[in-house]
Amino acid sequence: MAEDFVTHDRFAIANSLTPHRGDGSRFSYSASWGTLPECAAQQVCSALYVRLNRTQPLCQCSNQFKDPCSKTDYVDEHSIKLISSGDKKKAYNLVKVCEPVMSIRRCKSPQDWQLLALQSTRTGKSHYLVVCRCPTGSSLLGPIKHNNPPYANIPGIRVYGMLCSQRRGNRQVKEKELPPVPWDRLLHLARQSGLTNITLPFS
Repeated sequence: MAEDFVTHDRFAIANSLTPHRGDGSRFSYSASWGTLPECAAQQVCSALYVRLNRTQPLCQCSNQFKDPCSKTDYVDEHSIKLISSGDKKKAYNLVKVCEPVMSIRRCKSPQDWQLLALQSTRTGKSHYLVVCRCPTGSSLLGPIKHNNPPYANIPGIRVYGMLCSQRRGNRQVKEKELPPVPWDRLLHLARQSGLTNITLPFS
């Protein structure tokens, strides 16, 4: 999408939601649900940009789920609230997943990747993978760019991550301290979303 969630995170998490309407119609939609690919496991199906007053559909939930992707503009059982630790106003954006959020594993301590993103440098469109749910009281750090992913030789893809930190304080995270990235799941997401059709071995 033209306005990438991770690229805009520091700015789009700038204003809090105004009073919601249950159908989510207060927000404009930038894509048609019927033209979207099927979501991979724990892929973000929709992102709600608070500051831009806009919802971005990203993929369709498969038939194995009872309901389609949530369109509400408030936190429901399929919503994850993202609050940047550097945002003094504590405003937030929402991402939606097909699975109930409580079915997603809790982030590991002291830090774990909560959200990973693949961005096409050609179109600006991004797809997101929720790796874990960040417990209350933790900090969300990032976006952090991965400069050397295993498939860095595939042109046109950038990889970013948002880190759930359960450490006290808000110190800078060193590269050697970063937790492992589930590259196999990201590659599956890239293929599922049509960003690439290349299959590469992983070490």
